[in-house]
Amino acid sequence: MAGVAGFEPTINGSEPFALPQPVLCINYNAFYNTDTITRIVVPASVFDINSNAFANCHKLQSIDLLGDKIKFSSSVFNHCKQLMQVNIFGSDIKFYM
Repeated sequence: MAGVAGFEPTINGSEPFALPQPVLCINYNAFYNTDTITRIVVPASVFDINSNAFANCHKLQSIDLLGDKIKFSSSVFNHCKQLMQVNIFGSDIKFYM
């Protein structure tokens, strides 16, 4: 299974960060404590986002979810205090707390 773990993107904070395809899941703590992301685009290939995947991403403001079926584990966006917008384009999003 292709997944993202321990990833530190080098991006311009004003540009959306798009995960490469074919990522299937975003692993536990994958972007934990990353302060370079303000917006992220999760591709349609992702079906699972694990706990704390984006926790402590203090500058994260918005996220686009392009997939039809995505399962969220608990605390995915824990301590993302600037997160104001989640755009959901899929039809079967499940949140597990």
